[in-house]
Amino acid sequence: MSAWRISAQQERWLALNGLFSAQHKTEFFAQHIGDWHSASFIARCAFFVLGMVVGTTLYTICELFHLQEARLIAGMSLVVAAEWLILSRRLAFAGIEEALELGGLLLIAFEWLDGFERSTDVALALTAASAFGVAGLRLLNPLFTMLAILALTVAVDLTIGKSSAHPHAAELWTGLLSYAIAWLALGLGAIRFQRPSYDRMLDWCVVVMSLAGYLWLASRSGLEPPDYLTVREPMAWLTLLLPSAFGITALLIGLRRRSHGPLIAVMICIACLAIELRKLTGLSLQARLILWGCIALVAAVLLERYLRRPRAGITSQKLGDSEGALSLLEIAGAATLTPPVLAAPADGVAPGEGRFGGGGASGSY
Repeated sequence: MSAWRISAQQERWLALNGLFSAQHKTEFFAQHIGDWHSASFIARCAFFVLGMVVGTTLYTICELFHLQEARLIAGMSLVVAAEWLILSRRLAFAGIEEALELGGLLLIAFEWLDGFERSTDVALALTAASAFGVAGLRLLNPLFTMLAILALTVAVDLTIGKSSAHPHAAELWTGLLSYAIAWLALGLGAIRFQRPSYDRMLDWCVVVMSLAGYLWLASRSGLEPPDYLTVREPMAWLTLLLPSAFGITALLIGLRRRSHGPLIAVMICIACLAIELRKLTGLSLQARLILWGCIALVAAVLLERYLRRPRAGITSQKLGDSEGALSLLEIAGAATLTPPVLAAPADGVAPGEGRFGGGGASGSY
């Protein structure tokens, strides 16, 4: 068990507690979670905003007092406060410690960057990526790690754009890098991690980087799709083929693993393909919206009705509405605490089952 952050076992129990918190059954998980405290999604967002307000206020006070290296002082104070909340108050995924940690690391990173005489846009993007990455890995936050990867792709785009003579080479290579990261995250999803947060990080990469890759590739033409009936440039087909290939692979893997991340990425890839092929039919915008809206509505209704009965472990019913999962946990706990029953001997009389027939009568033992 680690003292500097929540352990993998406690994090798994905390995730289960979140599934059944609406049914007020958190007492069953309290003994496994320990003294760690978390917050619901809405409270977490509110505490995160509160933490950002505290960090901004502290930095403003340091600037008003004209302190030397105000950003460094404010940043270190915020990081110390966040670590105190984590180590002493045992907060995990509560929001306020995440805001303080991230704000402090960003202030420290930008103060360090100002120490250089020449700071470029690439250095700024790499500095932001480093701060987001450290905060994401320390706090097990998939949003922060995703922002770190996005900042890294921006740094790659700026680097290639300054060194390449081709006007759209940066967007092309950055789009390919984004899809490569999405493919890598999709492959790493087959690993069984002990922490649910690692799975969430990979799911965020699969979903966000598939969208980012399409946006980078589509930006080469100013987000105006080419006429694929007459296009001659082979590279122009990458904007169409990469989302198609990734969407098909993500669909197969998502159904096999029963994972939400790849399935959400499939829907994003379908939306990207619909946007890219929006001028292929020649229909008006209103006609296309009505047509695809009706198709999506009918498909959603049919799929929801089909999955009301679980199919290969996939169902449209909310898991929290079922008592089965928690009942299995309670049965498993009861079975662990129940002493084993001794087997009956060969003569048919088990220990403690002897009978005495009274005065003058024979007894069996």
